[in-house]
Amino acid sequence: VVVLDLNLAEGSGFDVLRAVHHQAPEIDFYMLSNFAADPYRQLAERLGARDFFDKSKEFERVRDIIVQRAAEKQ
Repeated sequence: VVVLDLNLAEGSGFDVLRAVHHQAPEIDFYMLSNFAADPYRQLAERLGARDFFDKSKEFERVRDIIVQRAAEKQ
């Protein structure tokens, strides 16, 4: 599991998804951002993110989703 913020010091979480997801599709990527408008969510999905969370409203869900995903993989 990789949790990516949309805004990174040198680029964006989208840049990471573009660079890594197609090479390692088995990795579950989850995006976080304070900018959770539909266009961002849709782009994250197209690039391979399993889910996209609004940090200001859905931050607590990230832990629950990761725990659920880990249980599915066991």
